[in-house]
Amino acid sequence: MKWQNRKKETSISKRLLFAGFITVVISYIMVAAFLFGMIYSSSKESNLRAVEDKKQLLLSNANKISEYSLNIFKGAWTPQIRNYQQTLEIISESTDTAIIVFDKTGQIITVAGLDFDKYIGSYLSGNYIEDILKNGKVVSNEDDIDAFKQQENLLTLGVPVKDTQIYGGVLMCTTANVVNNSYSRFFKQFAIAVGISIVLTFILFYFLSRKITKPIKKIDETVTEFSKGKFDLRVDCDTNDELESLSKNINNMATSIENLEKMRSLFVSNVSHELRTPMTSITGFVEGILDGTIPKEKQDEYLSIVLDESKRLSRLVNELLSISRLESGNFKIQKENFDICELVRQTIIKFETQIVNNGLNVELEIPYEEVFVYADSDAITQVLTNLIGNAIKFTNKGGIIRIKIYYATDKINVEVFNLGEGINKEKLKYIWDRFYKADDSRNLNPEGLGLGLYIVKSILNKSDEKIFVDSVEGEYTKFTFTLTSSQKN
Repeated sequence: MKWQNRKKETSISKRLLFAGFITVVISYIMVAAFLFGMIYSSSKESNLRAVEDKKQLLLSNANKISEYSLNIFKGAWTPQIRNYQQTLEIISESTDTAIIVFDKTGQIITVAGLDFDKYIGSYLSGNYIEDILKNGKVVSNEDDIDAFKQQENLLTLGVPVKDTQIYGGVLMCTTANVVNNSYSRFFKQFAIAVGISIVLTFILFYFLSRKITKPIKKIDETVTEFSKGKFDLRVDCDTNDELESLSKNINNMATSIENLEKMRSLFVSNVSHELRTPMTSITGFVEGILDGTIPKEKQDEYLSIVLDESKRLSRLVNELLSISRLESGNFKIQKENFDICELVRQTIIKFETQIVNNGLNVELEIPYEEVFVYADSDAITQVLTNLIGNAIKFTNKGGIIRIKIYYATDKINVEVFNLGEGINKEKLKYIWDRFYKADDSRNLNPEGLGLGLYIVKSILNKSDEKIFVDSVEGEYTKFTFTLTSSQKN
């Protein structure tokens, strides 16, 4: 099934949206990594400083409690034991610290910040007891202390209670997590901000992608209609960017195709007429001569008409053959040195009968008797024949045709000028197209298929030469083409 092999189409807007979204997310990730790297480094340093400060505070409080507890162990303040307990509670609460006071056997005498009934009278066990009583070391392994196993990230410290002898010890524990809480809060706030930003960015990219792809969709829809043969449609795009330029080029292409289709239609009609008319005349006159309908004294006159119609057919066939050779690549340019002035004279002589019959004045302006060029003489003969033939067709009776040859830098310019109908400015850009006839009717130019100027342009392009046209409707038309100057002069 065809639908099984058809790839799933993805619209440009979705691609833009996806690409933009991924770009934003990656950007946020990179920024977040950079920021959190800085924050983590800074917070780590701050945390270390804070822990050190807390450790010093913890040690100071532990020493004070140790001094205070010394009297309790000696029994001097037994009547004020309640005040002692309250003081420990105040220190515990104000510093967020758990306090354990124990004797030299490890039995807990009192606690603050912990469950009093649970721990009073119980014993501490572990190597840290001996470290505290003998060395007054900070406990580094909290996992050995049963009372603090339920808590994490702790800072513990132990000092002995002693004077000349050891009575017991004070064990204090507090959280070392000073900066991490603010770091966590910052991370949450940043994550929320990023989430909101991504949503807003997604919405923004959505509308931007819609705005960008809207003219593309118009172009796609119009081109689709072009493929169905609707060449009268145009793309309306005013984005003032490359898409607008593309739309204009597509519209120009559509105009050219539309004109070409019209010309093709006209071509079929013209070819049918151009071939049928002389064939009908030839057939009719020959039959009339053969069956005796045309008297013998008029046979020569009608045979002359048959000859003219045969030549007309030959010209039409030659034009079509020239088109075929030009487009198939079989038209070869064979350059040689020749006198362009002599070639112009010979070409004019071919049209002598038409020039005389129309009462035309032909002016030939040349700088010297001989002007040698390097080109294909047969190809340039066809160029001159088509240009001069057009000039004769579109010059009113008694009008002027001027053929001028002159030097222009390293080129020789040949100019064919005629007073007459001229060509509309809007139509000038189409005159080089196949099958195009600027008169738009068969009245002014009943002969020809609109191939003459196309052949001229094609020959000169293959010869690496240029041709220019200048015309004012109702006044004149001037064609100028270039030729390479020969070394021979």
